[in-house]
Amino acid sequence: MNIVTTKYQPKNSDAWNELCLINNNLLQTTYYDDIRVLFNQYPVYFEVFDGNNLVGGVKAYEYRSNKLPFISKISSTLRIIGEFIKAIDAELPIEAINNNLIDYISHNNITQFKSMGYYGGFENIAMIHLKKKNTIFSPFDVAAFDLSENKDVLWKKNKESHKRNINKALKASVNLIESDDLDHFITLLNETYALQKKSAPNALFIKRIYNVLYPKGLLKIFFAEHNSIYYGSALVTQFGNYADYSFGGNLKNNFGAGHFLHWSIALTYQQKNYSRYILGQVAKNDGDYGDNTKFVDGISRFKRDFSTFNLPSSSIEWTINPLKLKTWQLIQKLAGL
Repeated sequence: MNIVTTKYQPKNSDAWNELCLINNNLLQTTYYDDIRVLFNQYPVYFEVFDGNNLVGGVKAYEYRSNKLPFISKISSTLRIIGEFIKAIDAELPIEAINNNLIDYISHNNITQFKSMGYYGGFENIAMIHLKKKNTIFSPFDVAAFDLSENKDVLWKKNKESHKRNINKALKASVNLIESDDLDHFITLLNETYALQKKSAPNALFIKRIYNVLYPKGLLKIFFAEHNSIYYGSALVTQFGNYADYSFGGNLKNNFGAGHFLHWSIALTYQQKNYSRYILGQVAKNDGDYGDNTKFVDGISRFKRDFSTFNLPSSSIEWTINPLKLKTWQLIQKLAGL
């Protein structure tokens, strides 16, 4: 097998995206390149060929600040979002791919490397077995509905508290609404984060995702509506057999709008023959998350108490040049970047 490294686009975009489709991996498609450019991130493709046939690979995004030449040299980051893609029954030369990544990092003076699993499964995360100084592994799980199970089985697996809240919403005549009202979605998202320490997702980023993916039929917006008021929202991407909850917001209510929203979305995609509805990251049961109780006791418990199953995953940070990184972080802080 031969590994080819190309910048900005793969050798054959159609072939690459088709392989992404087989793997249900939207984040690794070329479509996302039009989104990440918003943050001055440009793709680098590591493609694996068996003869002339593309059999797998992984895409990374390279970032360099374009403010000054000096800053460009110290700000360089190589980031992978999502797992490897591969042809059915293909055995990828994982070690060789990782070595190519390390060579690229060395030859291009990268300051920091980051790799994050997204859809679940350790085996397809780049550099998961990396043994270098200044490396941080942050394990987590990915919670998802297995939509191959029938509705009654999924309902039975929901925790009793979730069942009660879903039934409350049904009794109150809460409705699931599919809409293209992006402005209302962003408004609700901002209202949700207004009283939180964490900032709301970048509105320009949300708009770029919508403008790139919605025309391709790869994105839906759902609301939980009650008496003409939207109490819950979800931006869901859909690709291959996977639907993925990417962003969402909720107004405080006492009739289970948030529980109803995700349960109804799961059933909607089940009816469309999708295999998974992914809710995203949750804390590992034995993980150490410090004082981040909102993630452990709030978000994670909410997702786990549905009839979801968990897949192990992880994020990796390797600081190749700590001095450069500290200098870059100091410049960002002083300049308010």
